[in-house]
Amino acid sequence: DAEYERLVADVTSRRVAGLIATVPYPLMKLIRRSPIPCVAMYHAADLPGVLPVCLDQGEWLDRALEHLAARGRRRIAAITPSNGPPQRVEALLAALSARGLEGRAEWIQGADVRNAHWARPCVRLLLAGEAGERPDGLLILDDTLADHACAGLVEAGVSGSGDIDIVAHCNFPWQGADALPIRRLGWDAREALRTCIDVIDRRAAGEDVT
Repeated sequence: DAEYERLVADVTSRRVAGLIATVPYPLMKLIRRSPIPCVAMYHAADLPGVLPVCLDQGEWLDRALEHLAARGRRRIAAITPSNGPPQRVEALLAALSARGLEGRAEWIQGADVRNAHWARPCVRLLLAGEAGERPDGLLILDDTLADHACAGLVEAGVSGSGDIDIVAHCNFPWQGADALPIRRLGWDAREALRTCIDVIDRRAAGEDVT
């Protein structure tokens, strides 16, 4: 579209000092041929010259599961962005099993962050079973899905933290209001942006930034 073409023109003409990519695929061709420093906020080992500033998703999952386990939760479900790799299901199940927690492939549901309202029926489906058989802990792996997932919980009859505990990814600062008790866990977006800019400035100055 017109905005993307304008971005391409700005980058190739060096009218901007650097490029920060928060998602890989839409910008892949531009990143590969960029004449300016590029920072990718995801694992970018397959992109030579791209500087990764990665948020530790493994640590996020560890802390989220520690919280749920400390709350006595044992049957854990997840709502995750549907554009994630297929290995994500296996990785989540392995992480649960390593902690003695129960997980099932059908308890890991994907929703498109561009149409986040689909998280609502996914959550209702997760809670459709008998009380002793349905999940008692829920991971929401993208903040875009959090409000819609919580709306689905309310529609399923959840009114507090007695039935289920929730941990949602969050980009701080966050000033919203939750319909249910939620543990929001994540990173400070301001600090992440400052780090990306610092990396770009150092590369532009000729430093060997790895």
